[in-house]
Amino acid sequence: MRLILIILIIINFVLATFIIIGEDDHDSIINNLDSSTKENNQPAAKGNLQIKEKIEQSCWVWSVFLLDSNEDYKKWASKINPMFEIKTDNSTAKWWVYLPPQRSLDAMTEKLVLLESNGFKVYPNTTPGKMRWSISMGRFSEESGARQFIVKLKKIGLHSAVLNKDTRNFKRIFIEIMTPPTEIDSFELNRLKDIHLSSEFQKIRCDEI
Repeated sequence: MRLILIILIIINFVLATFIIIGEDDHDSIINNLDSSTKENNQPAAKGNLQIKEKIEQSCWVWSVFLLDSNEDYKKWASKINPMFEIKTDNSTAKWWVYLPPQRSLDAMTEKLVLLESNGFKVYPNTTPGKMRWSISMGRFSEESGARQFIVKLKKIGLHSAVLNKDTRNFKRIFIEIMTPPTEIDSFELNRLKDIHLSSEFQKIRCDEI
């Protein structure tokens, strides 16, 4: 009888040991899963954030479209401070500002004198057709730029300018600044807007240039 009792005690001891070991393994597995979950929930690497910031970086762009395809852009560029890197491309102009056909050559010439004496660079149309005696005055990539230009025309007493959406590609001169303009940059860019009255100054995403 005593022998049976001893055997039962030994069996219970062994079973208890296995149960404790099993619980320790279970806790270890849960802890490992928790650690893995926390690692997966960590914020994206700093490098990824830097790439996103680079993609969404803002650029400041001054630009002007050349309405005459034969025009030598170097004449325009000669008035730009050499501190800037001048670039050219063929870009899309979506908005067109022009004076509708005048009643005669003399009437058109009168408008030309008014415009040119006030610093506007314009292109008269003398080709026979429905747009004969009209004057092309500017192409713009943004409607806001075109409307600002019309305000300048009204200041010299010209209120008959037409704004049309007319998407075409033209040669463009432009300057891009990758960081916010310095005081000197701003001064020079504003001076360019006064020289080239049909130019635009925009803040856009660098990857959209």
